[in-house]
Amino acid sequence: ENDRIMVRLEEWTDPKLNPEGEIVEVIGPADDPSLDTLAVMKSYGLDADFPDNVSQEAELVELDEKAYEGRLDLRSSFVFTIDPESAKDFDDALSLEKTDDGDWWLGIHIADVSHFVTPDSELDKEAYRRATSVYLPDKVVPMLPEQLSNGLCSLKEGQDRLAFSVFLLLDDDAAVKSARFKPSVIKSSKRLNYKQALSILELPEGDAPPEEWMSRQLVDKLRNCHQLAQKLRSKRRSEGALLMDLPDVQFKFDENGRIADVEPVQYDISHQMIEEFMLLANEHVCRHLDEKGVVQLHRVHAEPDAESLAELREVFRAADIRTEDLGERTNLADLLVRIKDMPAAYGLYTSVLKAMKRAEYSIEAIGHYGLGKDYYAHFTSPIRRYPDLVTHRLLKADLKGEKSPISKDKLDEIASHCSDREQVASEAEREVTDLKL
Repeated sequence: ENDRIMVRLEEWTDPKLNPEGEIVEVIGPADDPSLDTLAVMKSYGLDADFPDNVSQEAELVELDEKAYEGRLDLRSSFVFTIDPESAKDFDDALSLEKTDDGDWWLGIHIADVSHFVTPDSELDKEAYRRATSVYLPDKVVPMLPEQLSNGLCSLKEGQDRLAFSVFLLLDDDAAVKSARFKPSVIKSSKRLNYKQALSILELPEGDAPPEEWMSRQLVDKLRNCHQLAQKLRSKRRSEGALLMDLPDVQFKFDENGRIADVEPVQYDISHQMIEEFMLLANEHVCRHLDEKGVVQLHRVHAEPDAESLAELREVFRAADIRTEDLGERTNLADLLVRIKDMPAAYGLYTSVLKAMKRAEYSIEAIGHYGLGKDYYAHFTSPIRRYPDLVTHRLLKADLKGEKSPISKDKLDEIASHCSDREQVASEAEREVTDLKL
């Protein structure tokens, strides 16, 4: 009594009788907050531990010199990562070089998980079953074992790592002139967290870097990346992308699992820079595969229906805010910019999100409404999302001139499964958050 328990229900055929079941596990006292996350994980079937056969296979994975053959060697290039301070899995890195013509080669280097996680291996089967890492307020349930997610696949500073590189040639207005893709080997020159990146971007022009770790090369590259990213963001906004800077918080817990503090998570220009470049890489990988006629996993976001937009219009009317025809995405995009500094902005943004349909995976190319993109797939986070791993496999096969390694029917099945698992992850995260609050 008053414990949280797991019950296996027995067959229940007579609605006049109470259902019965067998207690298979006692989780612990219902009022013990240290068990909140475990209880939610149990109820959603989320496993922190990997099966023995998967762990054993992960232990055997290694990186040898043979893996470098046929790859573009970028180990002498200046490559850097920017991630949250607490991050251990670094799956994306950047490089930027100016051409003699005044253009920019932007390199977006993504951990080459597909080299280590091969089709039908035990690692692959388990990654597919999980489909995504789950980020609960006080625990991460990873898609891949730590040997890979925080080890061989993580683009750690000063260590040789296999990557899949996207090179985009940008003019000075950040328009993409060409794109190319190549498996590579990199060695990250610098690991930055977002606070460090922001401190560089906020340095007054002309000032000498005040910290020893702020090399002139790093400062210059970061500033140039920032300028290109802001041009990309401005262009997306003008083309109807829905930009909402929603506040987020991070919980701090005491040893008993209770919330000790709540800290706001800043979304600043350093975050925007990484977001813009990842969006650009995802878009151009998708565009390339679509133009080659390769069936793939699109990340799609359908237009909201007329009824939801009508209800949203009433919300704005009640707030005494005039709206144009919200059926035109650019009008909604303009409206979001107009309200961003209002005291009620957070509540209004929440209403806009409720009017939107859920983004999902599909083999159909219907575009992404919220991002304002006709071509969009997930490529940049293969450590934590299975669809990205699939996209890597499809692109690798295409670059080799091979036919697609995955059938259309199988891709359709993967899209449905990964969409479902993503929703489970979202619901579990929300339930733990609600319990803690």
